[in-house]
Amino acid sequence: MFTLKIDGVSYGVRFQYRPVCLAGNVEGSHEFFVEMDKTEIDESDSTRTVCQILLLNDEDRTSELICEGAVTCTLADTFRKSEGRQRSLTKALAAGAQGWHPSRDDRRKIWNAYFANHKDLRPKMRIPDACELCPNAS
Repeated sequence: MFTLKIDGVSYGVRFQYRPVCLAGNVEGSHEFFVEMDKTEIDESDSTRTVCQILLLNDEDRTSELICEGAVTCTLADTFRKSEGRQRSLTKALAAGAQGWHPSRDDRRKIWNAYFANHKDLRPKMRIPDACELCPNAS
């Protein structure tokens, strides 16, 4: 979890990873995922990344959930923590709740705080030199 202040108000952003399983089709509808108990973790089909944005009360040391965003990574996908965190944070900021809709400047502050606390550790794609692409190169 990381915290930040916007206009004197404290916010906390928390990420959680929850096992989910594919519940299957209900007649006439599409497939959906349901969260599982901790006792059933061995049978999980996928992982759900949940981002919760909390309003923090510094005096009472309490918090209130103001919005939440979630994304599900299926077995066909490659699980990446950084990608799940970024997508779930995007959904949480888009959802807004209880009259809290952050302005563009506030969203920028939240993203700056996110990148200050979470590094994307994926290896960067290297563009090959022109010589490496030439079929006649030795």
